Amino acid sequence: MGPNRYTATASDPESEAWTTILSHPSDCVYNMKQLTRLELPVHMGDMAGLQHLQQCLPAGLQELQLGADAGSEQDEGAIAFGVIEGEEVLQGRQQYPLELSHLTALTKLTLSASVPLVSDDELPATLLQLRLRQCFDLHPLLGLTKLQSLALRPSTIPPRRLQDLTQLTSLTSVKLFYEGGYQQCGEFTHWSIQRLNESAAVWIQLPVVSLGLYEGSGPYEGGVFGPLTVGLTKQMQKLAGLTSLTLDWPLEHAVFAGIGQLTHLRQLSLHWGWYDEYVGTRWTEHTAEQLANCADAVLHVMHGFAALPHLQELCWLCDEDRDLCLSLEGLQQSLEQLGPRGAPGSMQVSFHELAALVEPNMEEYEY
Repeated sequence: MGPNRYTATASDPESEAWTTILSHPSDCVYNMKQLTRLELPVHMGDMAGLQHLQQCLPAGLQELQLGADAGSEQDEGAIAFGVIEGEEVLQGRQQYPLELSHLTALTKLTLSASVPLVSDDELPATLLQLRLRQCFDLHPLLGLTKLQSLALRPSTIPPRRLQDLTQLTSLTSVKLFYEGGYQQCGEFTHWSIQRLNESAAVWIQLPVVSLGLYEGSGPYEGGVFGPLTVGLTKQMQKLAGLTSLTLDWPLEHAVFAGIGQLTHLRQLSLHWGWYDEYVGTRWTEHTAEQLANCADAVLHVMHGFAALPHLQELCWLCDEDRDLCLSLEGLQQSLEQLGPRGAPGSMQVSFHELAALVEPNMEEYEY
């Protein structure tokens, strides 16, 4: 451990070091005057101790991570609580707001789901990078005139309020990650196509570089879950800076053609379990024509992804029963093995042949 860094690990929030920090924050921070980076595994029950500790943080602190999951490099990830726990966290945070405006050297802040942003929080105007796993109010962000990079899970922000982010004219990178539902002050509402379209209308006004739609429930309309529609991909096509896309919701087949138009993508992750839907005993449930059309549809998608000029990473969950996915390398190997016979529209490759050829190139999906 270097002289300018003190870390209480998120994997051991009951550690003696963390207990000591909460019990005697002034003494601990006094011995860390040269500290420039700090990671603290804050939990729901730690808010009172955090209130005292933040007043003792050294003025020269440049990077701060608060929360048990804050150290994760993944911007997405499941939030650490459900609706009931979320209401408890909100109440605790409202009672003990963040007061960090005195940290005038702080340029990077990461807040976990257990430390959601609330309206009374005070953040330093020097921030350049901000990652929020959970956010109940955007007001504290609006004074961050130097902010360049923002990663946000907007599941607790009404779509109409996302418009406020357009006031941050210094932003150069925005990452947005949606979940299967929308939670606001203890109420849970599934995302609808209308609500998603309202959000998408704001996406095109922001420098969105990464977009994620997580948890496989999808939009909820008329009492049933439905797939994402092609209209949403048309909005994505307007995002000139979009380089990373994760689609963990059911998709209309027409959506794949739209994804093929996202020529700036470097990373693509999606679920379309065509393999487990048709392979095995399920073959008998489909006609020869249906299987032939499915094979051709799969080939169209494979060639579309392979044609993305900047794509570097692909994770296509093809077999949801066995959690097998196709990487970019596996996709390229499959197309090479198919050769000219695998051209879309040629109808020269049967579904059985396609499945048998692709399966060895699939690998275990990592959640």
